[in-house]
Amino acid sequence: MITVVIPVHNRAQLIARAITSVVSQTLPAHEIVVIDDGSTDHTAEVVNDLTKSLSNLRLIPLKENVGAAEARNIGIEKARGDLIAFLDSDDVWYPEKLNKQVKEFKASKNIVAVFCGLVATNSGTGRCSYHIPKPKIDLVDLYHGNLLTTMSCALISKKTLLDIGGFDVSLPPCEDWDLFIRLAEVGKISVVQETLVEQPMHQGPRISRDKQRVLAGFDAVFDKIYARISDPHLMKRVRGSYEMRMADIYSSDYCCEPVRAMWHVCKGLLLAPSRGSLRSVRRVAKASLKNSIFRRT
Repeated sequence: MITVVIPVHNRAQLIARAITSVVSQTLPAHEIVVIDDGSTDHTAEVVNDLTKSLSNLRLIPLKENVGAAEARNIGIEKARGDLIAFLDSDDVWYPEKLNKQVKEFKASKNIVAVFCGLVATNSGTGRCSYHIPKPKIDLVDLYHGNLLTTMSCALISKKTLLDIGGFDVSLPPCEDWDLFIRLAEVGKISVVQETLVEQPMHQGPRISRDKQRVLAGFDAVFDKIYARISDPHLMKRVRGSYEMRMADIYSSDYCCEPVRAMWHVCKGLLLAPSRGSLRSVRRVAKASLKNSIFRRT
């Protein structure tokens, strides 16, 4: 059985689109559990209206906003399925998503989670950004960054989620990345080599674009990673990756502090020199320049 867990907060204009993408799956989910995380708009009304025609759709309203991590944990507890797929309320799935992930689960032993590729789309500019992680992701891969991107790409064993204690509610954002690390500690993570999730750009708020929360989240997760590492060589490489991730944040359009971005990227290059680090220097410099010009105009 597959349970789909959708946490939502004030997304009345988007939640129906997300649910429709689940209903359109070629392999149907047994149940769809929407956790309304203290919405103050018409989100609950939209979902309740859909329950009239969808017998497998359940709405669990929360009286106050507890955050995505705790909302997902509640969804895990309430789920009846042995596999749980997560979907953010502003993302959509392509029809073959669940079918191809379940096939991957059945094809290999000791798999605790199956992911897939993601495309971020901008209808205003027509631009698309594709991300497909490599077929197998291990623990050390995740020490360097969140290669698996978002919960919307995940199909995870419920038993494993319960065994590792679900999401860490003390984290700001990045609770998904922390969960991925703990999944990799107990089993194999596989990735379907296709783009099966779409992340359309919209004007509403995204936690992933809140500068202070993102910075706090990265610091908290990297501190937890450092505590796991005893190998000095690996520690140096991971600290280099931290500097590169900071450089990416400070060169982004929602932050854009070019001097700090270049300071971090140079530190990363000194800590872990490689061809990849050199490519990061070029990427950060290009992004900093582009976003600086965009802000001036």
